[in-house]
Amino acid sequence: MRDVSGYALAVVEEHGHAEEITVDGETEPVVVKLGVWTSNARARCDKLPQEQLDALRKLGIDWAAT
Repeated sequence: MRDVSGYALAVVEEHGHAEEITVDGETEPVVVKLGVWTSNARARCDKLPQEQLDALRKLGIDWAAT
């Protein structure tokens, strides 16, 4: 597995540990924390669309390769 700590550090430096995103159907932005998103994505990797899995694989996320 590629070491993604450098990538994670770059994301945190640019965006912080949390990012406000607009969710379909919601009127207010939602704050998403990087660690929570990563944990949720890993737990639900069998339900992620193929394009998301491919993007995660390109980042070197080994659990996305299953």
